[in-house]
Amino acid sequence: MYFSDRVKLIRRVTQLDEAGNPVLDDIGNPAYTDESLEVWADLQSPSRAETAAAGAMGLKPSCTVVVHASDYTGQTIVEVAADKRLTVYRTFNRGEDVELYVTEKAGDVRGK
Repeated sequence: MYFSDRVKLIRRVTQLDEAGNPVLDDIGNPAYTDESLEVWADLQSPSRAETAAAGAMGLKPSCTVVVHASDYTGQTIVEVAADKRLTVYRTFNRGEDVELYVTEKAGDVRGK
């Protein structure tokens, strides 16, 4: 593995008011902010076994993103290119590395 690709690991955090209640937008959905961390990664094609397993869940894997375990803290979105956000649907810990299996979020091109 070369870890020659730069990706952003993104965590969505719900905004809270002074009382600790979620801040709502104009239509009543919780407002959030994105916390991002840019890390080195290795982008790989999903294996045949992963493609079959994801297909059984109704998903189509886009790629496998391998990052160092010390960089990953449960983020749910990976930005692999400008405006190309993918959703993490499964992880696999390989000791010093973590494999993130990602897919495009259904119905949303930007992953929001």
